[in-house]
Amino acid sequence: MTDKTTPLVVKNLTKHYAGSGHWLTGSFFSKKGQGAIKALNGLDFTLNKGETLAVVGESGCGKSTLARQLTLLEKPTSGEVIINGQSTHNLRRDELKSLRSKVQMVFQNPYASLNPRAKVSTQLEEPLRINTALSSAERREQVTEMMQKVGLRPEFAERYPHMFSGGQRQRIAIARAMMLNPEIVIADEPTSALDVSIQAQVLNLFMDLQDVFNTSYIFISHNLSVVEHIATNVLVMYLGRAVEISDKKTLYQTPLHPYTKALLSATPMVYPEDRRATIEITGELPSPLNLPKGCVFHQRCPFATDKCKEVVPELRHIGSSKVACHHAETLN
Repeated sequence: MTDKTTPLVVKNLTKHYAGSGHWLTGSFFSKKGQGAIKALNGLDFTLNKGETLAVVGESGCGKSTLARQLTLLEKPTSGEVIINGQSTHNLRRDELKSLRSKVQMVFQNPYASLNPRAKVSTQLEEPLRINTALSSAERREQVTEMMQKVGLRPEFAERYPHMFSGGQRQRIAIARAMMLNPEIVIADEPTSALDVSIQAQVLNLFMDLQDVFNTSYIFISHNLSVVEHIATNVLVMYLGRAVEISDKKTLYQTPLHPYTKALLSATPMVYPEDRRATIEITGELPSPLNLPKGCVFHQRCPFATDKCKEVVPELRHIGSSKVACHHAETLN
C-alpha cells in the first residue's frame, strides 16, 4: 500500500490517443485515422512532500500530456496515478471532485488563464465557494490574505485582469491555485510568457509559497536554467518516456543520458568555466504515431549501436540516478 504522506506516485503511466485527427511533427503528416498517438509510454516516478520535480524535454515529448493526467482532466490508457495514497483509478464522481481539489495547476499564459470579465476577488473566491462551506466574509478574508502572500495589494481584488501586467497576472493565477492549500501544484511553463526580468520574481514566489505551505510542485519547463533555480529533482522525458531521473545537483554535474547531455550543452552559460562540450543531435523528433524500435532516442544519438536499435533500455539505477541507456557507464 502506498504511503499517504507521499503526495504523488506514478506507476507505468501510459496515454495513447486514437489517431482520428491530423498530427504534425516536424515534416511528418499523418493520414486521418492512422494508428495511435503514443504520448506517454510507461512513466514511473514519485513526488515527495515539499519537493519540486522538474519535468524537462523538447516540445512533443509528452510534458503537457503528463500534466493533464496528473490534474485528472484525462484518464490514462493504462497505469496508475496515486495521490496521497489513493489511486485515481475508477473513482466515483464525488471522490474525484475531492481529489481534484488537492491538485491545482498554474498555466503557461496568464493572459489566457484568467477570466477577463470577472474581478480578481471573484476568481480567487471561486475555488472556496465550490469546495468549502466558508461564508462570504470568510472567503473575502482568505482572498485578502492570499493576495498579500503573493505580493499584491488587497485593493487590487476589485480590479479586472486587463488592468494588470503579465507578472501580476501570473501572481493572481498562482494565488488562485493556492487558495485550497493543495498538496500538489502542476506548473506548466509558468514563466515562459513573462519578461526575463520578471521570471526570477515569479520563481522566487513559487519557492516562498512552498516554504509556507509545504506544497509539492511538478514544474514543467524546457528552460534548464530555470529548472536549476527551482528544482529538487529532475525528470528528463523523450517521446513519452523517462530517459533520466536524478536529483538536481547530480544531473547538472554528472548527466548520464546522451539526450540529457545534449540539452545541458545547449543551455546558454554566462561564465566560460560553466560551459560544456557541445553534443549535437541531428534530425527531428520522431512521430509519436510511429515510435522507433529499440531505444526511442537511437535515431538521433551520436553514440547509438546496433543494440540500441533493437532493445528498449530499461530505466535502471546508476549511483543515485536512474537512466534508460545501454551505454551510460561507458559514456562518462
